[in-house]
Amino acid sequence: MKKDITAIHGGWLNNLTTAIEIMTTNIQQNIPPPRRKLIRLHNFDYTRPMYYYLTFVVNQRRHLLGTVNNGQAQLSDAGITVEQALENLPNRYEKTEVENHIIMPNHIHFVVYNGGQHYMQDMVRWLKSITTNRYIHGVKEQGWPAFKGTFWQHGYYEHVIRTKRAYENINRYIDENPDNWEISRSLPFDYLPQEIIDADKSSEITAIHGGMAQQ
Repeated sequence: MKKDITAIHGGWLNNLTTAIEIMTTNIQQNIPPPRRKLIRLHNFDYTRPMYYYLTFVVNQRRHLLGTVNNGQAQLSDAGITVEQALENLPNRYEKTEVENHIIMPNHIHFVVYNGGQHYMQDMVRWLKSITTNRYIHGVKEQGWPAFKGTFWQHGYYEHVIRTKRAYENINRYIDENPDNWEISRSLPFDYLPQEIIDADKSSEITAIHGGMAQQ
């Protein structure tokens, strides 16, 4: 029997529902969406050994990576290809660990530990490039749906994880993404539950693997 996700998610489900209601009201009243937020931390060294939460979105939010049925993400061949590239990241970049990930129909979330002092932008560029090239090969050789322009939406969302509590909340958020699919599919992909934002808001950034502030 499927669990009652309302009882499981509690406040997170309320936050998701509230966000959707606000977006719907804005659309009905012709209120333009907010300008895209700057995601980069000012004067932060992105080669520091830290945990990072990242989100990539398929261009035009097309469902090219799979489906979600009964709270389970079921990957298409393209989704499997993206997952394989993500899991190969530590082989490409020394001392890098993919701690957790989820491949959703039109986006991916993952947590990566950058222990090798690599530029995060380089890792992002490599992931987007290799997955785009493999998808193009799938279009030509296996009849995958074609896309116009770019495969991935321009840019990406990132969050530097500062505390153990935020780390645990983000991993739970990733794990519960398929259960929340019908609710969260309309949200901006830079959305994070307020509990996660609050957990990291006032914390000093640490660069110790496994030694995040215990907040």
